[in-house]
Amino acid sequence: MMERDLETVTFVQGVLWAAYLALEDAEEQMVGIDRGRAKRISELAGELQELRADLQKIETEKLLG
Repeated sequence: MMERDLETVTFVQGVLWAAYLALEDAEEQMVGIDRGRAKRISELAGELQELRADLQKIETEKLLG
């Protein structure tokens, strides 16, 4: 169960990071980006990274018994 949760968090983190990079690229090209949306995606990616680290810590503790 924990491994599946970690895989899900990792996948979602990757999707959000890709979206953030796409928004950042569009901003550089002056396409007209909503800065609030880009900031929120960045915040979510950071939160997911923290969650992923927590899940990895729990999984490690579980394996070590």
